Amino acid sequence: MDTSQTCTPNRKPLSVVYGLLIAFGLFGFACIAGILGGGSLVLLAVVVTSGWAAIDSAKIGLGRYKTVLASHPLVLFFGMVIFWVVLFSWYLVVRSQILAGKLETRERPTLGLLVLVPGVLLIIVSTVFFLAMSGMHVYIRTANPPAVEMQFPV
Repeated sequence: MDTSQTCTPNRKPLSVVYGLLIAFGLFGFACIAGILGGGSLVLLAVVVTSGWAAIDSAKIGLGRYKTVLASHPLVLFFGMVIFWVVLFSWYLVVRSQILAGKLETRERPTLGLLVLVPGVLLIIVSTVFFLAMSGMHVYIRTANPPAVEMQFPV
């Protein structure tokens, strides 16, 4: 998608405060819905919004702009899954700056290859962390021993 068609120079970019408020609002809503519904909607919200950001970053050509977030969409996705509150807020701010025409473009587009190695490491660490937490969750649920009646000598 060509961003020249979607840029509106008179549009004010999103501030960091509003980006954080949106991220915390989504997180809080997912937590409350997860508590009331009995499921974990937080993980679903994180994965869905991270997926949207990755797809959207490819559409708006994030790699053409001068930002630290300019990386491959998969790297952005996995990084955002791990550090969601910070990176999702940051992405919303950068995206609004791009759409407002306020962010400078790079002379050469980047694929974020320098970020690919840390991205792969993040994928490995997040997988190990997820598996460890999944195992701990199962252990906690199954670790409760059955009630034993105490018998005292009379």
